[in-house]
Amino acid sequence: NSEKTVKALESQLQEVSVKLDEATRNLNEQASTKARSSQEVSELQRQLEEAESQLSQLNKIKQQLSAQLEEARHSLEDESRMKAKLNGEVRNLTSDLDSLRETLEEEQSAKGDLQAQLQKLQGELQQLRSRGGGGGDVRSEEVEELKRKMNAKIQELESEAESAKSKCGQLEKTKARLQGELEDLMVDVERANGLASQLERKQNNFNRTLAEWQKKYADSQAELENAQRDARGQSTEIFRLKAQLEEVHEQMEGLRRENKNLSDEIHDLTEQLGEGGRSVHEIDKNRRRLEMEKEELQAALEEAESALEQEEAKVQRAQLEMSQIRQEIDRRLAE
Repeated sequence: NSEKTVKALESQLQEVSVKLDEATRNLNEQASTKARSSQEVSELQRQLEEAESQLSQLNKIKQQLSAQLEEARHSLEDESRMKAKLNGEVRNLTSDLDSLRETLEEEQSAKGDLQAQLQKLQGELQQLRSRGGGGGDVRSEEVEELKRKMNAKIQELESEAESAKSKCGQLEKTKARLQGELEDLMVDVERANGLASQLERKQNNFNRTLAEWQKKYADSQAELENAQRDARGQSTEIFRLKAQLEEVHEQMEGLRRENKNLSDEIHDLTEQLGEGGRSVHEIDKNRRRLEMEKEELQAALEEAESALEQEEAKVQRAQLEMSQIRQEIDRRLAE
């Protein structure tokens, strides 16, 4: 019966040893996972530095675009002011031209009236000459004087009309030139408007890109900090598991030694029973003692097995957490 107990204990001890080996292997895998996590942290650090460099370049480009947009807006404002000024000049010239044309029409009308009066006087003068007489000579001289005055006035009106025509021509040329400049300026204004709109759209798109990179940088920074924190936590957990496994290993060695001692005592008792060297009372006393020690050993083995199961569960949880962390890092890097 004692030999069966020893064999059962040895079997349990062997099972515990197998579990201990399994826990040790899991611990090694945990250490390997930690090494991979360290590499992933280094890769995240490199990507973070790359994002910082990209952000710096994007900020420089943003400053250049802002300067170009500001310059385009100033140019558009200048051209708009010039356009308004030219429009005012064209309106003033048009008003002056209309006024000159009206004056020219009035002078031409006055010239027509004077020419009609002149023809009438010439008719009267001709009648006086055909009648003869001294009184006719006086009247004829008055008519001639009036005729000269009217001719002078007609010449003056013609001169003024020519001057007005010349001035109208000059104003027409100036108006045409200003109209051309205004049309050219309108083209420039439209082009400046298009350029400003294009630059504004480009800056808006760039601002969105910059915001995306800033968010990506912030996410990478947080991801790196989380990965570093998890890596530190895994290192602490690995050290703790190693210490506990070493303690369990020492307990297992103690159990093996106690089991060997118990086997030796049982062997001695078996020999003594065969030889009949001791009394039945002493043998029964030793049997009870051995059974008590066996129960204590069994309890210790069960406790050690429970501790190993707990440590194994902790190692598995740590492996699962590291696997989840790695999957999360791979997913974010893929994004």
